[in-house]
Amino acid sequence: MLFKSSTFSKTFDLRNLLNLTHLLKIIHRTLYK
Repeated sequence: MLFKSSTFSKTFDLRNLLNLTHLLKIIHRTLYK
């Protein structure tokens, strides 16, 4: 159970990181049009 939850947390962090990168790209595009 602990291992499962830790794996899930890692996956969740990765997803959040990707989302943040995506948002940054959008912001960058909006700023430097």
